[in-house]
Amino acid sequence: MSEETTVNTDSVPQVPAETAEKPKLSKAKKIIIGVVVFIGLVIAIAFYATSGVSQTSNAFVDDILKNNSSAAYELFSAEAKQTVTTEQFQQIVATMANVLDSEASKQSAEVESGTGQETKGTAVYEIKGSDGTYELTVNLIKENNEWRVLNFDNTRIK
Repeated sequence: MSEETTVNTDSVPQVPAETAEKPKLSKAKKIIIGVVVFIGLVIAIAFYATSGVSQTSNAFVDDILKNNSSAAYELFSAEAKQTVTTEQFQQIVATMANVLDSEASKQSAEVESGTGQETKGTAVYEIKGSDGTYELTVNLIKENNEWRVLNFDNTRIK
């Protein structure tokens, strides 16, 4: 004959699945995760802050390299349009388009803003040319909540 054994489970405390202990992260892992999240946020904010500067300056540089002076001129701020006429700018762009290659490599973009100051931005490009390498710096200003080109500088660096 076999004996049956019965176990009374009434005296064993039952723990619901949701209150069962989960493995805890160590303090070092929490700090590392926090630092990684913080760095990710800083990078995301930087990209967001410079996205308008990049879009406007990219369009401006592309128009210059394609010898499309009228489209590039439309990206000028009111102050820039008072300084340079359409005809003068057309001559500048034609000269630049003849020397510079059709592709530019953006090196940097930044935004500068402060209380009581105009919001300004700068984008720097490197462009190969028929007689060397050039650095094209585009300075922008926020005008009526849109980024506009204030001025630019084209310098041969190599």
